[in-house]
Amino acid sequence: MIRQWKWWVVVVVLGVLGGWAVLSGLRHARAVAFWLRFDGKAEPGDGSWGRLLHEVVVSEFALRVNTDVRVRRFRPSHPSEKEAVDDVPGIMLLHGAHPRGIDERRLQTLATALSSLGIEVFTPELVELTQFRIEADTVHTIAELASRLAAKISRPSIAVMGISFAGGLSLMAAAQEPDSIRAVIALGAHHDLVRVTRWYAGEKVFGPNRERAHQKPHPYGAGVFLYAHANDFFTPHELPEARRVMQLVLDGQRGRAAPRYDNFSETGRSILGHVLERTSDDQLRTKYLHVVEKNRAELVRASPRERLSKVRCPVFLIHGADDSVVPSTETLWLARELPPGIAQQVLITSALKHARQQDRIEPADQWALVHFIASVLAEI
Repeated sequence: MIRQWKWWVVVVVLGVLGGWAVLSGLRHARAVAFWLRFDGKAEPGDGSWGRLLHEVVVSEFALRVNTDVRVRRFRPSHPSEKEAVDDVPGIMLLHGAHPRGIDERRLQTLATALSSLGIEVFTPELVELTQFRIEADTVHTIAELASRLAAKISRPSIAVMGISFAGGLSLMAAAQEPDSIRAVIALGAHHDLVRVTRWYAGEKVFGPNRERAHQKPHPYGAGVFLYAHANDFFTPHELPEARRVMQLVLDGQRGRAAPRYDNFSETGRSILGHVLERTSDDQLRTKYLHVVEKNRAELVRASPRERLSKVRCPVFLIHGADDSVVPSTETLWLARELPPGIAQQVLITSALKHARQQDRIEPADQWALVHFIASVLAEI
């Protein structure tokens, strides 16, 4: 009788392990399909991987949150019937500081790839981030959007994926309004804006265990700060044109910005030189650090630092090891500050730059990335 009981235990355990292995394998297969879709190497219904993917229907609507927020919706459908899939999980995907907002090509590609896995994806436009303003008020907007979009898919909460500075703000929203956010995926997020902005001026940054960020900061980061605080750097006469020039550069249109460069005073050209020509000098560095300190209180309010103790939802943190816009040490600080058991996955990977993939990815990095995506899919 005892032997028979032991055999039943073995059968049940093997059954559970077998079921887990099948489910885990399916999630990892879908993670691979997602990556291939994102990379443009798989299409719904095309080949083995394509069978795991849905067609995606894209639409747009406005959602009233203080003001009208433009939202793009990516909804999965059956590849053959073009009908919307019912009862799908949802995720709110937030763009970083970029002038094109939800129209930025990589964001749309990411949203499409996520939705093709059978997930309803919403990309609301955060106007302040399109204007390079990283503000504490955005945190409330994110929480309110999460609540409203969760209701739209008839669920109590929705997962939120924040890219770059939107990642840090999303974590703050999860701490302030925990009921509406099911999980947070933060890609290249910040922890302390004062530390990050001073890093742009050449200061060394370290992680909580003295981990060093060895890469040099990209001028894009300082350009975001210069744009947001342009009135501290340029004369009122130069201010409108300075913002136009910096917006072109930050949008990747350096060639169009260069001819306008000659319209500025010597001081103005020196400041724009950091963004346009990646030059700097001690006088500009001193001025820059003075403006950082002048706006310290504002930067602190928009930082997750010392504001994450009330996060209760699962959190997934991922960061490019060589990120030159937000150093990867910021994610190490975030992981340390989150309550025990909240951080489900923390991945610092050589597969990514700042919110984009590297041209060549080593097999070990590919597997780690697939496992991270599979873990996120399991939660969503």
